[in-house]
Amino acid sequence: PALILNLFLIVALGNAGDHVAIKLPSGREVLLLSIGRLQFSEGRPAWWLRYETYVKIKNIKELKAEALEVWDVYRKEADRSGETNAVLSANAPGSDSSGYNFVFQKQATGSWRML
Repeated sequence: PALILNLFLIVALGNAGDHVAIKLPSGREVLLLSIGRLQFSEGRPAWWLRYETYVKIKNIKELKAEALEVWDVYRKEADRSGETNAVLSANAPGSDSSGYNFVFQKQATGSWRML
């Protein structure tokens, strides 16, 4: 999908103090920043979850493992959205520009695959 966004819909969770801490199966915690929908300039929209991570953004291996845990917790919400694309956006603390996106696509079988 194109990375140029022409519409940006999001359900914000309030001020930073109002964000929700999510405990993952590993015991690690991430801070849920928002859940919403991304509309791309081309192609289908995506269900979108932004979270704050304390894993270094450059540590892709650990970041991916954490993203898979977040995905396991929220996959059912992505299913309920009816979208066939999903994006998990891991963000460095206090930064709107330092992050890494993980993209998932729903397969014909109903399972999801990380791209």
